[in-house]
Amino acid sequence: MHLVFLPLAWSQLACSNATDPTPVSSDSINQSESLDILADKWKRSQNQFTLEMAELSEMERLYVVRQILGSPKADHSPRLCQTLNKQHKDYCIQMLGRSHIWDIPVATDTIVETTPIEVSDCASNDVWCLTSTAIQDTRHGRIEQAKQICASLPDVQAMEECFFQSAEQIAKQDRSGSLEDAFTFCRQTTAYREHCHAHIIEYAATTFQPPLELLTTIEDNVTKQQSSFLKDYYLTMKSRHSPFNRFIPHWDKHSVQTLIFLSTQTKSDRSLDHWIELFETALPTLNIYELKRDEEINNYWVQQGRAQHPSKLYLSLETRPFSEEKSLDLEFAMVAGLIQRNFPVDTIKQQAVHPTVEWMIDRSRNKR
Repeated sequence: MHLVFLPLAWSQLACSNATDPTPVSSDSINQSESLDILADKWKRSQNQFTLEMAELSEMERLYVVRQILGSPKADHSPRLCQTLNKQHKDYCIQMLGRSHIWDIPVATDTIVETTPIEVSDCASNDVWCLTSTAIQDTRHGRIEQAKQICASLPDVQAMEECFFQSAEQIAKQDRSGSLEDAFTFCRQTTAYREHCHAHIIEYAATTFQPPLELLTTIEDNVTKQQSSFLKDYYLTMKSRHSPFNRFIPHWDKHSVQTLIFLSTQTKSDRSLDHWIELFETALPTLNIYELKRDEEINNYWVQQGRAQHPSKLYLSLETRPFSEEKSLDLEFAMVAGLIQRNFPVDTIKQQAVHPTVEWMIDRSRNKR
């Protein structure tokens, strides 16, 4: 997403109409062009860029920073945020972790007619301040107030990001109906809707709300095809936090439990039967907090076209082969965990009797 602050010339166009045109000054256009040139300088000389940024007003600096953040080829480093005042610096640091703002293109010249609202301590064109206020409102239960703020932003990119971040904040809340409210905010996005849905599911999985209630909420708010995926995604995310929950399918439990188990083991080369035996002995004493909840899962087993080996989500948007048969699925999960944790699997490879196990090992070695 390209978070681009609308320059004065664009703002005047947004407020004009056919019966009462507002003239756009050449000074405004020239100012916009000079700021665009400065944004390009970030790629060539960050030291010179920093010096020139110090001569601008805070809103001009904000415009330049948002342009750079919206460029997929730019260096999105914390140093960029240091050019801003404290009011915007912290928010800028947060935006560095939101790669969709440059991964997903949104028309930078798209303007919508909205009704600005007055927000204490925020300029009417300071979309970062307004978005932060909307997030704070959702944190304190002022859902309608947050919705009005987000809807008032004339910059389409900023409007979508406002609804997106507000939806995330709502989904974190451990109250009945929070996921429903989060879906309502996601519906106000277009380019980022899939990302918005995935994020609110991740946050909902960290709460103590009943899984069956949340699964019903998912089913009620999206299409049947989306519902199937999002429910699977919720369950695999929930297993990270509650790997012994009785509503979690055995394949999701196996995925997280084997990783927890292997975090306590030395990297020995054992047979698969031996690993399964050790796992079943240790299972009653596993500590669920030994799994890094933000651990990145490697992409080894995504299959193109018609899948030869049936797969399920593997604690993320990645996948691993699975089986409806619990004992066989445990073997697949153990092999996946050993590979994920970089354990030697030579003995397993030599003794492999199931073609899927052999395929998993071969596939992972080719991708390392």
